[in-house]
Amino acid sequence: MSDADSAFVSEVIESLEQEASELKAVAQVVRDVMKQRSVSINAFVDSIDRFEKNVRERIHLAKRLLYDTDYEGWDERRAVLSKRNDPLLAMMEALADYDDIALDEARYDETLRSVNCDVVGA
Repeated sequence: MSDADSAFVSEVIESLEQEASELKAVAQVVRDVMKQRSVSINAFVDSIDRFEKNVRERIHLAKRLLYDTDYEGWDERRAVLSKRNDPLLAMMEALADYDDIALDEARYDETLRSVNCDVVGA
């Protein structure tokens, strides 16, 4: 893989993880505010859950697209690539699953302040 390709894949991975981190922060603010105010709006909860499920699936798809493979036979292929110290494999495995990405604390705090200001100002 060329340096340019490697840099591009790294940039995409970093961008995906940052976007996912920010999404997790906003979703958690909504959940926390509803819990604090003892308000549960099932449509919101369901929408957040669906959106997060879609992000999980897109990250999964991004990983699969890097190798254009299905799960069947992947373990064998991965073992061969691992023995060769394949750089694309290393990058693919560097892309964390959604549940393993930490939420963006700064984005959480910013969003929570914004929501609280909107509620107080309403």
